[in-house]
Amino acid sequence: MRNPCGIYTSIKIPADNITMEQNQQCFLVLSFVALLILVTAVFMSGWIPTDTLPFKILETGVNSNRGITMSTPVHQTATAEFKHRGPRPEWYNGTAADSIRNLTSYLFEPCGHFLPYSYPAKTIATLNTKEDCGRITPVGHYWTCAIVGNGGILLHSGCGNEIDRNDFVIRMADSPLRKFEKDVGKKVNLTVVNRMFLNKMPMGKRTMNWYSQWLVTRNNSIVSNVLSGSELLKNLTAEVKNLHLNITITYSVYRTRHQVKSFWNETLMTFLPMPSTGLITYSLASTFCDVITLYGFYPFKKDVHKKRVRYHYYDKGRKGKHHDFRSEHRILKSLHNSGVIKMVTDFCK
Repeated sequence: MRNPCGIYTSIKIPADNITMEQNQQCFLVLSFVALLILVTAVFMSGWIPTDTLPFKILETGVNSNRGITMSTPVHQTATAEFKHRGPRPEWYNGTAADSIRNLTSYLFEPCGHFLPYSYPAKTIATLNTKEDCGRITPVGHYWTCAIVGNGGILLHSGCGNEIDRNDFVIRMADSPLRKFEKDVGKKVNLTVVNRMFLNKMPMGKRTMNWYSQWLVTRNNSIVSNVLSGSELLKNLTAEVKNLHLNITITYSVYRTRHQVKSFWNETLMTFLPMPSTGLITYSLASTFCDVITLYGFYPFKKDVHKKRVRYHYYDKGRKGKHHDFRSEHRILKSLHNSGVIKMVTDFCK
């Protein structure tokens, strides 16, 4: 039977008994149905921002979803604290970068996402100030950062020296450096690893295997598991100790992948299924880096010169099926076009 909302249901509501409250309920139901249809249409069309950032935070810095006013940025490091560290790149939009940083810093504070392995998760509850956080986490704040992905676009790019000139260099997973220094550099300050990498760690073996050799290239740096807590870090910690390396191991006490997914889907009205390690790494780095340049973030089969591109710069591995790399690329390209970050997808000078 049709009720006053105009929808066929099994609930009978006499027309004479329609109240103001029922009318409001009908309005909400119909509004929800209309919104659901709109969202479905947008999802089916595959829309995701492709040009510049389409939301107001670049102008006013207001995030209506969380009620935070950012018109006066909390983190103005791009124009104040780190001004003396180096020249400001022509492409860099400090206002836009500060707006993004204010939003991400609210969700992704470094303490909880880069907590040293020696500290239990409950330590977070005892940190009341930014100074307390700074005394715990090994991650500081940096003027220029390079985030180096594993994309095949890096092969023969000649970007190694440019990458190494950054104050802080972030790499991902088991990316090799040896034999690729000319293209990817050799400097490393932080490596973000995932469950897949940690599951491959040797179980109690003391021989100099591939992973041990990889760990040597990460000496005097941070290795962080920001995706799956601390339960998989025992073997990694043991291997670092066996090799007498100076590596700080950290982990996240939060559901980082879920947080990042929610942040971008709510902020840009996107529909990312599962964010990649690359997008997660950028989201976290935006809280402690000012001028960010991305290398190796390129999901296409051919480069700008129409030459075929490998999936990884170091092998011919296949593209993962769990991530929507093209949609992520559109998000990052919109940040690039807005001057928040720089994406390098060609040869370096």
